[in-house]
Amino acid sequence: MRRLVVVPLVSGMLIACAACSPGDEPPPRTSPGWTLPAEPDPGARDAIRGLWDGMALRHAAQEELVRRCMTKAGFTYIKSPSPTSDVAPTMTVEPYGQPVAEAKRHGYPKDPANDKIATETDPGNGGLSASDQAKWQAAYFGDDSAAVQVDLPNGESIGVNGNGCLAEAKATLYGSVELEIRVVNFAGTLPLEAQRQIRADPTLKTLNATWAACVKAKGLGDFPDPETARTKATEFTTQTTPADAHKKEIALAVADAECETETDYAPQRRTLEDRYYTTALHMYEGPITELLTTNKHALLKAKHVLSGAGA
Repeated sequence: MRRLVVVPLVSGMLIACAACSPGDEPPPRTSPGWTLPAEPDPGARDAIRGLWDGMALRHAAQEELVRRCMTKAGFTYIKSPSPTSDVAPTMTVEPYGQPVAEAKRHGYPKDPANDKIATETDPGNGGLSASDQAKWQAAYFGDDSAAVQVDLPNGESIGVNGNGCLAEAKATLYGSVELEIRVVNFAGTLPLEAQRQIRADPTLKTLNATWAACVKAKGLGDFPDPETARTKATEFTTQTTPADAHKKEIALAVADAECETETDYAPQRRTLEDRYYTTALHMYEGPITELLTTNKHALLKAKHVLSGAGA
């Protein structure tokens, strides 16, 4: 069985990190100096999100290439659904900035990247014997005879199989398995690295403390930051009736939004984040250029594959 997530595009490591709470993340690695500009570059946040532009189409083409390869190997392969739009799994909806009026109407906004229920699907090996399943897995994932170690721009290394239909599809689209692993993982880890730096910044800690004091004064609870309040709101449905849970969520969301307004929270945090995103874009200009060039070429190849060429 294959467990699908909303964005089945990157390794389990990245998808797991995208779903982590700040407290679940590994500690920050030693990084080069994050010297912040006085003002962020215009569009820095969009540029970070843009590292995933075209990924939905590239994923669809990758699945098609895997299907063709598995068919040649004598196996059935059922393609996993591709997203209908590009979603950056580590750049989700900002956990702040909601207007008071919207909070009063709806409670907290739902993140489309994390709100969809995952489903179980059979990729084509569900009815096979144990022996044939092993052969199916070997055809899809490859074996250790062609292991590839990839050094990422953030200093980490990842080991993957360099053969099998999945590796072959990646190599066809991106030029090599190593290049695909490097650019896709970098696109996911760069925002996480920037966000770790942001959360450690004294300016954000002070801003969060001011917001937290405001919410506590309203009698809605003791939360260190807006992210924690939103997480708490998701737990209400397991503690009471749906109607009461929604009522409690709205009360907390309104207090959250009112305190953000009173402390000028969102503009200050957004500017701080954009300064870090600006720094990240300049610090990793080389890997980002490689990523954008690779994605552009892979997208052209993906469109060719999806046109039916070579089917």
